[in-house]
Amino acid sequence: MHAPEYSHWMKASLYRANAVLVGADALMQVSSILVVLVLSLYTPLQPHLLWWSVVSVTSVGYYLLLRHRLKSSDASWPLQRWYREYLIYRVLIGCLWVWPLLTLYFEPDSRSLFVVVGSVYAFVVLIIALINLINGTLLATTAPMAIAVFALAGVMGSVELAILGVGFVVLGLLLIRFSLFMRQIVKRYIRLDYQREIASLELRDKTHQEKLLAKTLKHDKERLELLAENSTDIIAMHASNGDYLYVNEVVTEILGYEPDEMLRTSPTGYVHSDDKERVLHARRHGASKGGRRHLGEFRMRHKQGHYIWLEVFERRLPKKARSGIRTVTVSRDVNARHKEAVAIATQRQTLETSLSSIRDAVLTLDEGGKVLYANDAAKALSAAPALMGLDIRLALPLKDEYGERDFLWSAVPVNQMQIVTLIDEDTNYFEVSVHRLQTDTELSEASPEWSDELQQQRMLAQGYVLVLRNVTHRRRLEQQLRQRAYTDALTGAMNRAAFEERLQALAARVKRSGGSHALAFVDLDQFKIVNDTAGHHAGDALLKTIAATLRNSVREGDIVARLGGDEFALLLGDCVVTDARHRCQQVCDAVNAINFSWETRQYPVSASFGVAMFDKQVDSVETLMGRADAACYVVKDQGRNGVHMWTEDNVDSGRQFTDMNWVSRLQSALNEQRILIFGQQIWDLSDRTGYHLEVLISLRDTDGSLISPVEFIPAAERYGLMPSIDHYVMEAVFKHIGPIQDQLLEAGYRIAINLSGHTIGSEAALNEIRKLFHRYSIAPSLICFEITETAALQNMADAQRFLMALKKLGCQLALDDFGTGFSSFSYLK
Repeated sequence: MHAPEYSHWMKASLYRANAVLVGADALMQVSSILVVLVLSLYTPLQPHLLWWSVVSVTSVGYYLLLRHRLKSSDASWPLQRWYREYLIYRVLIGCLWVWPLLTLYFEPDSRSLFVVVGSVYAFVVLIIALINLINGTLLATTAPMAIAVFALAGVMGSVELAILGVGFVVLGLLLIRFSLFMRQIVKRYIRLDYQREIASLELRDKTHQEKLLAKTLKHDKERLELLAENSTDIIAMHASNGDYLYVNEVVTEILGYEPDEMLRTSPTGYVHSDDKERVLHARRHGASKGGRRHLGEFRMRHKQGHYIWLEVFERRLPKKARSGIRTVTVSRDVNARHKEAVAIATQRQTLETSLSSIRDAVLTLDEGGKVLYANDAAKALSAAPALMGLDIRLALPLKDEYGERDFLWSAVPVNQMQIVTLIDEDTNYFEVSVHRLQTDTELSEASPEWSDELQQQRMLAQGYVLVLRNVTHRRRLEQQLRQRAYTDALTGAMNRAAFEERLQALAARVKRSGGSHALAFVDLDQFKIVNDTAGHHAGDALLKTIAATLRNSVREGDIVARLGGDEFALLLGDCVVTDARHRCQQVCDAVNAINFSWETRQYPVSASFGVAMFDKQVDSVETLMGRADAACYVVKDQGRNGVHMWTEDNVDSGRQFTDMNWVSRLQSALNEQRILIFGQQIWDLSDRTGYHLEVLISLRDTDGSLISPVEFIPAAERYGLMPSIDHYVMEAVFKHIGPIQDQLLEAGYRIAINLSGHTIGSEAALNEIRKLFHRYSIAPSLICFEITETAALQNMADAQRFLMALKKLGCQLALDDFGTGFSSFSYLK
């Protein structure tokens, strides 16, 4: 029993019981009209009626107020304040009853009546106050009357009043003592009622709780049964000796046994013999967290005899459990996972064995470039003792193909090969392929509940696979073949194709990292004189001497190439304008210093140098070569034997550079078929017959005017457009004469077509000629190819093979401009 709650209960009960007495008190106050009637016999009636009205309204009003309060909840009663209000009400009633007594006392003939009436009324009032249950009620009622009587006795000197006052006090004290006794009796009954109420509430609460508990237990039992029977795991309960006391029906699906078959049997009887010791050790010494222990994964015998892998968790129950159940186990079927793990391990072992046996180096990198895996071939390439977790740039310091930049694997397009180098004691070349790991994982087919998880895990699998194949031997063979293919057979210098390829590579590097370089075109002066007067062998010897002089006059790393005939090119790296001019002048002086003699005859040697600077501002290699060529022609125009630097503001350079416009103009003319073809008839002066035609060309410009071949043929030869023009002319002629070739053959006609020096000796051009003969069904005997003597002698071996092939086809051959030089007859054989 809580003291505050009981105190509130007691006060509320006293207040509630006292409200009934207040009703009786109010009835008594209303019945005081009888007193008014008695007093009216001795005193005026009107004052007493006013007194009665005040007393009645006060007592009845307070009674109604109490009745209203009793309707509210006990918990919200401000009892202390209402107790004070009640005592104030009793004091007010006591003060009001002093009035009639004083009225009787001051009447001369009513003093005896005053004593009688006052005594009787005081007794009645005290009795009513006596049975009130609020502490201080009696004192609050009698105190005003006693105080008034003693005050009046003192003022009037009346012994009667003093005796009456003493009587009030004595009677009041006796009644207060009796009131306390009555109050204790009432409190005892209230306490008993409170205890009975509390006991009734507790019993009702306990009954309600027991019902709820029974209902909860019933629901929990149903849930546990549903959980056990619908679980995908085997749920079992064990006795203290480990025997099964309960097994859910899932055991039938996993192990094939009925639950009743396993009751009172030991779990260890089903465990594989190889796993028993491990299971027993886990039960005795396994770590337990909150009574829960992981027994690990082991095999249990199926009813049909084979074994199933299970993962088992055990939970111990308190010893005070009355059911006899000591442990509960949950067994999960992991047989499929074990099979998959074995398959993955086998596959991994097979893969690692395969990777270790191949000659290619295979490495797996994470996103940052750290090595996650390396096969034996990759480990053999690295000087590091351990590759795992090492940065690939430290493990294998790979460079690009030219050894200039670090190889960045993440920038290589997926599934594309790239050549890299590994520079250790020797430079090794590798063909590397890079593959991304799961960057394109397709998750659309995954179930919704897994797609988010897979998306979050994708970053864990990102990285790269590098496969390096050693191609050093192949690379060196390629370099040897390239060197042979890109080397001029006569002089040993780099040929035109190799030079242009190197120039393109340098252009790419300049665009990427900047720099300043110089390109110089070198054209020998009066080389034709040596060829014409001393012969082809003398010209060859001079070319070899010139090439050797150029190589000895440039720095190591600079490039010397023969572009064709008597034209050479120099590529001077890392130089500015003044440096390029000075170095080219040194080379020019070295050429001038050559003392070339052939068959006791001395020949002066000189060369013209055209130089163009090469930096980021140059748009293309073609532009650069055009500038160098234009500068070279400026030197020739100015008397040869000198060096000229191409500049934007130089008039001579600009004039020669305009020749480069012919490149685009001729290409447009070929595309728009503005090359015009004419037939020049050749007459035999002896018999005045003309059964031969020579094919000539001219150019129709965009404005309709005709341009002589003298204006554009040199530019076409200079910039390598003559093979295209030759092919255009042959196809147009073959297409035109195809329908009438029978009449031409019958009349004995021969069609002469000129071939340029760039076409002669080209295997591709020879194949195109064969295709044209086949496409238009032209008889080779109808065609006569004219070649200039100079073009045939540029590369005698290639020209000989080319011409012999045309001769085998049945074509006729003719030397154009034969006899214009003194050496023509020496070449007749």
